[in-house]
Amino acid sequence: MLPTTITEEVRHYLQKAPPAIVHTCCELCGGSWLVTIAHQDRYGLPLQFVMCRQCGLITLNPRWGQESYNKFYTDYYRPLVAEWSGGKTPTANNVRIWFQKMAQATALAHYLPASPRVVDIGGGDGFLAEYLRDQYGAEVVIVEPNAREAQEAVAKGFDVIVDVFEHGHLEPASFDLVVMLRTVDHLMHASETLAKVRRILKPRGVMLVDGVDYYRRMAFCGDPTQPLKIDHCYYFSPETLPVLMKKCGLPPMISDVTVLPGQVVVLAQAGEPTDISNDGFDCLLGAEYRYYEWERLANRPGFVSKPGDFTRALQAELVWLKHKISRRWHRHQ
Repeated sequence: MLPTTITEEVRHYLQKAPPAIVHTCCELCGGSWLVTIAHQDRYGLPLQFVMCRQCGLITLNPRWGQESYNKFYTDYYRPLVAEWSGGKTPTANNVRIWFQKMAQATALAHYLPASPRVVDIGGGDGFLAEYLRDQYGAEVVIVEPNAREAQEAVAKGFDVIVDVFEHGHLEPASFDLVVMLRTVDHLMHASETLAKVRRILKPRGVMLVDGVDYYRRMAFCGDPTQPLKIDHCYYFSPETLPVLMKKCGLPPMISDVTVLPGQVVVLAQAGEPTDISNDGFDCLLGAEYRYYEWERLANRPGFVSKPGDFTRALQAELVWLKHKISRRWHRHQ
């Protein structure tokens, strides 16, 4: 029987293209305590998502290789999102509003020269690049693996690398700004990608990025699987995204969780890769704090929290958790 929906087509594709990448330890902290938190995503596709109990990073594990994902993004991604949302997908205006809020919250213009050189990673058909060109006088290079959307961006007059960022060739130390809007969660190898971003930035160049705050979105909707998607290989938190960027030579100047609901926004400047061992306690505290919330929701079917419940419900437990984690942390030093 032929598939009758996009979701069924993707399920059929999953069966033909088995996962190619499996991680046995955390990509951020190297911890081996990986706990499975879901066996399917919001589309009902059979996938496994794991949480590192040492730092709180969530990953899709195992996952496809790059070639399989390239086909997925070209043939299935947009139709799948449209089918699930009932045709309600973000418009170019939505994206520009998101960027404007991020730029205002981080005072981005203060860090940019006149007519900056910009790389827009995952820039789609150029909807954000057009705004950057008009608002900042920017010279924008788009990196987009979806061949159809890349063609539309070319038609708008942009230089486009039709590939994933990791495979594209860009001159070192030649860009003032790298933008990664609603993209960092989609990366195949986040550490490698961010390290390459650092190499192409000028000495005082900056990166503006936002990532899904899984734990906050989970708390709002009351369903641990609802934020999980086949196209997101990573789910960050207010602790893990800044630490990963610091590790890759992009020390955060500003980190914000209020400007876009359910997103972690970070503005970072090119620096040197940093040892993150001193960040271990904060990450461990965050991981325990967030896992407690996941466990609370996962074990209460039908529970839906109201905005703010995430914080209120856990404040009473924070002192106890911090004491418990402190004992465990110092025991392993």
